[in-house]
Order: sequence, then C-alpha cells, then structure tokens
Amino acid sequence: MSSKNPPKSKKPTGQKFDGIRSVAEMLNVMEPAARNKLLAQLNEKDPKVTTAIRDKMFVFQDLTRLSPRSFQTLLKEIPPRKLALSLRNVSEEFRAFLFKNLSQRAAEHLQEEVVALGPQKLSEVTSAQNEMVQIARRLIAEGKIQFD
Repeated sequence: MSSKNPPKSKKPTGQKFDGIRSVAEMLNVMEPAARNKLLAQLNEKDPKVTTAIRDKMFVFQDLTRLSPRSFQTLLKEIPPRKLALSLRNVSEEFRAFLFKNLSQRAAEHLQEEVVALGPQKLSEVTSAQNEMVQIARRLIAEGKIQFD
C-alpha cells in the first residue's frame, strides 16, 4: 500500500529549537584544540554568532567560577580516579583553585592518584573532564551548586 501523501510530521507544541544552545553543547564535548580552531574559524565569518555560542558554552575551566562551597559539593560527586584523570591537562589556575578547596590530606591523596595513573590518552582526560562538567550541569539544574 503506497500513499501519495507522506505523513505529516508532528511538531512538538510549546517547544522552541535553540540552535545556538545546540551548537554550544556540541562544542562542549569536543577536544579543546578542535573546539578552539572551529570557534576561531566561525569568528572570522560571524563574530556575533560566535559570541552567542561562547555565552552558552560551559566548559571544564568554567568550574573555577563556582563558589568554593559549590565546588566542594561537586567534588563529592566525582570519583577520585576521574578527578585525578581530569587534572592531567589543566591550567595552573585550575589546579590552584582545586587544591585550595581540598584539605591537605585530600590534596596529597589526589596528587598520589595523579602520579599513580601515569601517562593517559588525551581522549580519556577530555572524557573525564566532560563527565565533571555534566555532573556540574546536573547539580546546577538541581539547585545544589551555583556560580559565584
């Protein structure tokens, strides 16, 4: 049985598609080097769109904008191995922020965990960082953590 008229697509009512947010979410999970290259190229073509995308992005480095209490709440949700793995490729600013929010004993334990991991693939480090961002997003949505 063939029908000459294709079925009508059902468009969800009350929902709007936010293309800028969708692009920002995709860029959030890309490797930083590729993401930065793509944003630079887009910025050459359309700086306004690039700014709008950057405004909607939430990346690993943004975790330093959390209040100290919120960051400590986030850390409780992160398995120690994931946290150690995520530190393999971070700025000194991020490292300082992290260790400032840990007890001396916890900081020493984390340092030992980082050393014990040895060399890791960049894709695994990026994956651990993205997982932390996803947990932070969930906690923000639940109202459990907030930015300063």
